[in-house]
Amino acid sequence: MGFGTVDAVIVGGYLLGVTLAGSLAGRKLRSTQDYFLAGRRAPWWLAAFSIVATETSTLTFVAVPGIAYGGNFTFLQVAAGFLLGRILVAWWMVPAYLEGKLQTSYELLQSRLGTGARRGASGVFCVTRLLGDGVRLFSACVVFKEVLAWMLGPWGGNELVAVAVVGGLTLIYTFAGGMRAVLWTDLVQLFLYLGGALAAVLVALAAVPGGLGGVVDAGLQAGKLRFLNADPGKTFFDGYSLLGGLVGGAFLSLATHGTDQLIVQRLLSCRGVRSARAAVVASGVLVLFQMTFFLFLGLTLWAFYKAAPGGPPTFARPDDVFPHFLVTNLPSGLSGVIVAAAFAAAMSTLSGSLNSLASATVNDFYRPMTGNRHPEKMYLRAGRWATFAWGLLLMGVAVPARGIQGLLDAGLGIAGITSGGVLGLFLLSKWKGRAPGGVAGMWTAILVCGLLWAGPRLHWEWVPPFHWTWFTPIGTAVVFLVSAAARSL
Repeated sequence: MGFGTVDAVIVGGYLLGVTLAGSLAGRKLRSTQDYFLAGRRAPWWLAAFSIVATETSTLTFVAVPGIAYGGNFTFLQVAAGFLLGRILVAWWMVPAYLEGKLQTSYELLQSRLGTGARRGASGVFCVTRLLGDGVRLFSACVVFKEVLAWMLGPWGGNELVAVAVVGGLTLIYTFAGGMRAVLWTDLVQLFLYLGGALAAVLVALAAVPGGLGGVVDAGLQAGKLRFLNADPGKTFFDGYSLLGGLVGGAFLSLATHGTDQLIVQRLLSCRGVRSARAAVVASGVLVLFQMTFFLFLGLTLWAFYKAAPGGPPTFARPDDVFPHFLVTNLPSGLSGVIVAAAFAAAMSTLSGSLNSLASATVNDFYRPMTGNRHPEKMYLRAGRWATFAWGLLLMGVAVPARGIQGLLDAGLGIAGITSGGVLGLFLLSKWKGRAPGGVAGMWTAILVCGLLWAGPRLHWEWVPPFHWTWFTPIGTAVVFLVSAAARSL
């Protein structure tokens, strides 16, 4: 029982195998359209699976079970909002991207609000993605440091080594294979981490008195299966509420799946508008089921440790529950498969981020600055080296994230600071055309949401303690207010 030699071989084999397979996918790349958009030939189902795999980092794999372990199922209100937001993206935003034959989402802003809007939004995306995915990369190390501690002794649980291994191997195949490698490795990694999580659930259920029925009964008695929080007094400030989940989740999904290059890039890789619409809506349905499953995993772990001799162990944070279970309670062989699944979740997100960051760098900055005068091969080469540079930066940002408590809220909170400003800019350009004050509104929204995020952490009593689910709606509203004020001047 627990992590052993066979498991180490499985994890090592997975890491090397996916790196080699992803690298081989880039043998016939000829242009930036091949490298960044897989030649615009991706089927909708592959794009949908890739979207889910990309947004399901180890942060989700580790932190969502921790939410149910320490709380209940009210996070599902946010997941329902995610689905609502994607339906809006499919009908409102997808046609403008696919009919324009764009390479980044931010190109759409240039024709309506000018070069400053395009570069500003793209720059915000790059910084946000760098910080948010630094947290996500570190979340993989929450798992890997346990493995290293087993393999290398007391000093082996080193986050620096974990960051170098996961980040370095992902960088290799993304550098070589581009979006084609990202899409197909995402597919493999999705089924690997879902299969691994299912295996963990089955092992835990077998050890709980009464099995599935015992878990459900214990959860009902403790109120852990509650999934609605309609208390109006908790709408804005106290965790996940019905209104906050639906509205906040929908706005965040509008921003991430309607404007963020990480996801829009997969829609641009599809064969047409119909295919892209199917991909984004299907991804919302899959994510809703997936979040329910991960929450049930957390409930099962709660019942498992509640029934354990001596009671549940003490964890520094709920995020540590699932990694601890993986390396201490699974039979040899299976433990390695599930640890590999955790790496799959991390690598799928990281590879997509690297390729999208490189795409924004080349298409929104380098190509316009050079007047598109260079041969396509030069831009392809620039894309690869931009991938390499962003990979090093992401690994550098991951290390300071070790001090963060509550990784899921941290990652989504960082996204919420900037998502409302960028979404507001896109919506303003769609409804108002060349509206004045749009770019100023975006920067003002980022400042306001940054204050809302930092205030409670710095104990500024004059800052209302809004939950992160409200950051995106607030930021969007600020953009429209600033634009309205500019028009009236």
